[in-house]
Amino acid sequence: MESDIEDCVAGTFGTSPSPLHLVQIREPGPSRVPVPPHVGHVFIVVLISCAALTHNHITFFEENRYFYDEDGTIGSLVNELEQLGIAEDEKGSELAIPRLLQTSARSILEPFLICPDFQLRITLGADPGHRFIFSIEPGQKEYIIVHMWSPGSEAVLYRNSHRDLPTLPPLKAAQASNGLLEPAGAALKKRNYSPMPVTLKQGGIAITDRRFCIEISKGSTITYDLRLKDARGTAQR
Repeated sequence: MESDIEDCVAGTFGTSPSPLHLVQIREPGPSRVPVPPHVGHVFIVVLISCAALTHNHITFFEENRYFYDEDGTIGSLVNELEQLGIAEDEKGSELAIPRLLQTSARSILEPFLICPDFQLRITLGADPGHRFIFSIEPGQKEYIIVHMWSPGSEAVLYRNSHRDLPTLPPLKAAQASNGLLEPAGAALKKRNYSPMPVTLKQGGIAITDRRFCIEISKGSTITYDLRLKDARGTAQR
């Protein structure tokens, strides 16, 4: 007998793992999901965190330039730092680093946090309908953006938005009131950058490329712009 859940198949976003997947359920038993006898196969669209999709988080991040996972510890940390008034301070990041290194994203974060080089510490609130990026310059692989999400947060990540398309001119963006860059929604749609809705009921963590586009629909984040340093503490280029 085949397994109840046969496969997590990459859905409309291509062959790389993605939070949107089709789960196929077959031949339910007494304790399984009830399926009417006349239905041969049932497909259910589900959202799955990156951590649940792959054990090799570094490979996933390098291929896709994003990673996220729900984590109540990080959600509580966001509330704590905001209540203490140190969300954007060095003291706040000193408290955050050991907790970040206890998350499922440790393997991605560790090279950046051994000798952290903070380019920016910022808090971002909900701004539905507005999408932001940190840079439109090419490259940027020596940087990551770390978002720590408050409980009850909802966001939209735009998959592949860090990539230039050879058939189109480079993405343009206007200066936003929060100091970040805001590309036009029509430009993202024209490039077929895939919007991925993400819900983090307990809060959590998201790591993206500096050029990755994100919308905060609900909740808030404490966000770090980090630059990678080598073992001698020298910034990499």
